[in-house]
Amino acid sequence: MQRQTFCWSLVVPLTLAACGGSGAAGPGSGGLSVTVTTTGSAPDTDGYVVILNDTLEQPVAPGGARWISTDHQIRSLAHPLDGVPLQAGERVIYFYKPSYTADKVVLWICGILMLIVLIGIIFIILALIHDGRNPKAQVVTNMRVMEISGKGVPTWMALQEAVDLEPERQKVQGGGGLVGALVSAAATAIADSMANKKSKMDPKYWTRGIAVNIQNRNGQKFRIQTRQPLVLGPFLARCILEPGAAQMAPQVPADP
Repeated sequence: MQRQTFCWSLVVPLTLAACGGSGAAGPGSGGLSVTVTTTGSAPDTDGYVVILNDTLEQPVAPGGARWISTDHQIRSLAHPLDGVPLQAGERVIYFYKPSYTADKVVLWICGILMLIVLIGIIFIILALIHDGRNPKAQVVTNMRVMEISGKGVPTWMALQEAVDLEPERQKVQGGGGLVGALVSAAATAIADSMANKKSKMDPKYWTRGIAVNIQNRNGQKFRIQTRQPLVLGPFLARCILEPGAAQMAPQVPADP
């Protein structure tokens, strides 16, 4: 197998064309230095490998050629998002990594207190697998809205395909029994009606939200859980309903 390692050293944001094996840069190559090393005897069937700042491997088109137009795109490629490579020109504009520490502490306490009746084992198991059963992060880039599962598997919808969004709200509690259920249903309906009168860009519209359901042009829905409904809801509404809003949003740090 032949693999090529390109070590990029950025001086100024200039356009670069990395031509596999040649070590040659495109226009303005004085701003970037390229070092090429080759091992093995046969080319990869899926292209070459680029290592940016010696920290990340990214696939390159067969033949080793790839254009990187700005220093920002180099930074994006150099910092994948929880193992999800960002596309050229893609940047993170919203990132939230929920903490489940309090949830797990409660489960551990319940498990220990109820261990004598064996049901506590169930709570302990739930505490151990809690992270894997819940989302690891919610992410919005200028191209996609994404959720990364507890096991690191990303699912996303392209922002350009999204046409509308709605909140999934928590029900208002009304007590136990039949009367409690009726009170809960009535209170939930009233609260939802009041919230729905607000603009989708108003945080009050997203009161009691536990998830956002995003609809694409084909009517398909993408559900993303959230513990920041008053932040994520209005932000996504602007990105989806206001043309160009996502492209103008500033980049934010993403901490895997």
